[in-house]
Amino acid sequence: MFKEIDSLLQNNEWHKAISLIQAEKDIFTNKELLQKLGWAYSRIENYNEAIACFDKLIEIEPQMAKWHYMKGYQFYMQKQWNESIIEFLKALELYPKYLVVKYRLAYAYLQITGNYLQYTKDTFWKALGQLTECHTIYMEYSKETQEKEKHTYFDICFLHGKTIQEMNGKQEEALKLLTTALSLKEDEDCQYQLAKTYTIMKEYDKALEVLPHSNKYYVKELEANIYAELGKLKESNSILIKLVKYRKKDYIYFKLAENYVQENKIDKAIEFSRQAINCGKDNYKNYLLLGKLLYKKEQYKSAVDILTKASNIKNQKYQLSCPESDKIISDILEITNNNPYDLKIDSRESIIVDYNSQKGFGFILDEVYGKIFVHISNIKNANCKELKGKKVLYSIEKNNKGYYAVNVNIKED
Repeated sequence: MFKEIDSLLQNNEWHKAISLIQAEKDIFTNKELLQKLGWAYSRIENYNEAIACFDKLIEIEPQMAKWHYMKGYQFYMQKQWNESIIEFLKALELYPKYLVVKYRLAYAYLQITGNYLQYTKDTFWKALGQLTECHTIYMEYSKETQEKEKHTYFDICFLHGKTIQEMNGKQEEALKLLTTALSLKEDEDCQYQLAKTYTIMKEYDKALEVLPHSNKYYVKELEANIYAELGKLKESNSILIKLVKYRKKDYIYFKLAENYVQENKIDKAIEFSRQAINCGKDNYKNYLLLGKLLYKKEQYKSAVDILTKASNIKNQKYQLSCPESDKIISDILEITNNNPYDLKIDSRESIIVDYNSQKGFGFILDEVYGKIFVHISNIKNANCKELKGKKVLYSIEKNNKGYYAVNVNIKED
């Protein structure tokens, strides 16, 4: 009977294994059957039934650390981190050198720590403490045991290296940990973290050398950032423009805008910074960048409006001021004698992206201001009803409703 159950478990036939085990009369007194049943329930993600099995095992054998670990693992798989931590700590009370438990405990601590102000949180340092102890335990093992536990040790080195890579002065240690991990197992995500660490250290050529050849979005994003740091802006933009077609993230648009600033293509940078705001309306950095660019274009009133928005968002979200934004606003007020204005923009070229011929109005897609209103009365040579898609030359003015196009001329095909 046990051979049949083991065969079903080895072949991932979990439901059949559960039915066979449940048919046994002594199921709730047989530790081996309970363990197999709990594991089978876990594999089909019936975690409550799995927990019931391990609770029974804890009742039968309270000094067995493994049962607390297995119970904690069910919470861990459901991302119920606090509940998993309670069981992992109980397991470690019974067996302090339980390597996989210490690793999972560290991981759970990091999950409840989060990324925001993590160094100020006790759980972050508890996680690092557990990971540090893992190395001591592993080094005490015999070569045979190390070989047996190498997959767990890969996870430990990978997690430890990834966790400390951005800490001041910890990059060399992170490199050693990630390199050790890769010596135990080839892994693209670990290669990515190694490249990321080199990037943090500004060793961009080494970062490119170890970066995996992968189309995963985060790998391509890092590759684009490395190229930008190397001054290869065309290569960087090529990657980012492909990415943004299916990942409309504000930080990608933001990076494109930064790249175009370096190329001194300010109008293009403004276009992408507006896209960044559209995708990340609660990120003050997006508004700050656009405000700087509008200031460069002498669009003083618009710059003040956007920079004020940046300050308000940062204050509301973090209860912090935005000195950089305040400084630019102060400069603008000085330049304009406390009466900021927008420089009139002439000789622009774009296309009409929407037009209602019955009502006589539509919208031009402007690189700086996005969609701007255009009325038939401001189109000088509208000699056809279908204006959508037509290339136009135009100027921009502003009223209390916003920007609109004037002196519009349809370009001949």
